[in-house]
Amino acid sequence: MKKKIITILLTAVLTLTLSAAAMAAQAEETQEQTGELSFTTIAGTQWSISCPPEFSYDEKESYQGGMGQKNEKKHGVLSGDFKIGICDGELYTNVYEDVAALNAQFKKASIYEERTVGGVNAYISQNKDASMKVVLAYQEPYYICLNFFSETGDYQALYESEAFQKILDSITFGGAEEKAALTSDQGYLTVTPVGAWYQGESKYNQAITLYNDSIGPVTWAVFDDSQLSTVEKLKEYTLTGYSSYSFEEKTIGNNTFELLDAGSVSYLVAPTSSGKGLKIELRNCTLEQAEELLETVEIK
Repeated sequence: MKKKIITILLTAVLTLTLSAAAMAAQAEETQEQTGELSFTTIAGTQWSISCPPEFSYDEKESYQGGMGQKNEKKHGVLSGDFKIGICDGELYTNVYEDVAALNAQFKKASIYEERTVGGVNAYISQNKDASMKVVLAYQEPYYICLNFFSETGDYQALYESEAFQKILDSITFGGAEEKAALTSDQGYLTVTPVGAWYQGESKYNQAITLYNDSIGPVTWAVFDDSQLSTVEKLKEYTLTGYSSYSFEEKTIGNNTFELLDAGSVSYLVAPTSSGKGLKIELRNCTLEQAEELLETVEIK
């Protein structure tokens, strides 16, 4: 009987030990899965944020919130005792002079504070039953917006909580993401991805193709340097599909192009030193939205 009791006690101790080890491992795994999260903004700036280990992160979870500005992109949700929806965007500068002006409209909200977070100007605001926003002016006219959602609706308590303060204290900024210049196979064109532009699958002729999801899911720019035709022939081929349009001269950066702007699609052609021309096709973005990218183009 005594031996049986000892065996039962040993089994119980072993079970508790294994359970504790399993729980510790699970907690460690959760912390590793969340820990410090890193993001790259649409302007190419790298930043990070940390949350308590019990928080989880879902990159695909959607939410209602943000600042409703240009090219705003959502980056998922952090979930724990409260939720944080993460997004970043760019001001409509014809409406707001800077990020401070955007947030000035919230100065009479129930909660409003201006402080420094991660070395940049930050604006905290919350009113009525809306989410609490932390807007980071990391690089004018660009911003990051963290939307804090409280299940209880007690935003004053959330604002004053240690967890909220620690999350803000964890935010750090790095430099702009450095992207290498891309040169066409023929060697007469070089373009450097900037902001949210990135290289993806070539659309045709093995041409360099850059995409920008922050503008739209089907936005791209094709840089075709196949060296098959002169500028006049490229214009002629293009006009067969756009007979009601015409080309006009346009200087962007150090280059002068012939431009056909048809709204959702634009074509730019230019000569190279070989005597042949190159063609750039913009899809589902305006010339203004692609201007920063086009300014990086070098033609030989």
